[in-house]
Amino acid sequence: MNYNIYEMFPKPLMVLEIDEHLQYKKILEKYYIDDVDESLRKKTNNNIFIFEDLKEIKKNIKKCCLQFYRNCCGFDVECEDIIINSSWFNIVNPNKFLYSHCHRNSHVSGVYYVSIDKINHPPLIFEDRDEFIKSSINEAIFSLDYEIKTKYNANSFTYHPTEGEICLFKSDIWHGHFSNTTNEPRISLAFNSVLKTYNVGDKNAKSYKVNIEE
Repeated sequence: MNYNIYEMFPKPLMVLEIDEHLQYKKILEKYYIDDVDESLRKKTNNNIFIFEDLKEIKKNIKKCCLQFYRNCCGFDVECEDIIINSSWFNIVNPNKFLYSHCHRNSHVSGVYYVSIDKINHPPLIFEDRDEFIKSSINEAIFSLDYEIKTKYNANSFTYHPTEGEICLFKSDIWHGHFSNTTNEPRISLAFNSVLKTYNVGDKNAKSYKVNIEE
């Protein structure tokens, strides 16, 4: 029997390689801290890109975001239309983890993997938490335990990042990772972006306040 399966509502994850990674890593090293340091976030107002020597890295990241806005979201925009409204380091030491969360005050979020062991460090995990799943018909039918696992009934997606990669995704997608069971920290630079001409929604988000000015 012949059949076709159409993916109606895909959620894109764009992964890009940074050619200048080794150069960027050396620049970022002086900003590393032992753990997630709230004092650094306060000092930078949740935007590490206030530092002059990070301008080139920021410029490259905006170019990456442009690819997502154009090829995944379908917006006819340019780099100058994109604002990186928050950015911070995630230094995940041994036995630490990143709880599942989403960013409600931005359009596109991303993670630049500065130092990571693709094999031994925990991967990035995305979760499907659509409110539609909670409707009565889904509770009655689709909440049953499935016997055959497919990408259509999975409620999570796992990606193993490589050092020097940037992962981009829509900001409302839940994501996180399990405990770091190695002896080395898992270091990444996370960021949020918005378009100047579009409403960012919840400007009173608890975790990261939107600063529309660069």
